[in-house]
Amino acid sequence: MVGARNRCDDSEVTQAPWGVPTVLRRGPYRLFFYASDSAEPAHVHVQRDRKRAKILLARAELDWSEGFGPAELGRIVRLVGTNRKLLFGGWNEFFKT
Repeated sequence: MVGARNRCDDSEVTQAPWGVPTVLRRGPYRLFFYASDSAEPAHVHVQRDRKRAKILLARAELDWSEGFGPAELGRIVRLVGTNRKLLFGGWNEFFKT
């Protein structure tokens, strides 16, 4: 089932029916958060294939990663930093903060 579109800027923002909104897709990366993340500081999860990472939005810094190498993590952190306004907007819209 295709998720309902919540918002559209230069990227597609969708919400899957189980509460995992995709905030941004860039190249091979999907940036999203879980509905259960509301009590944590604003962040996004990044996935490519079976590799995952969690990036905190306040300073666009890595919280943890699984499978990504250092160079790719650098690209991911820069991607998040460049798109922080959009990502914060998605976070605030979904969690109504």
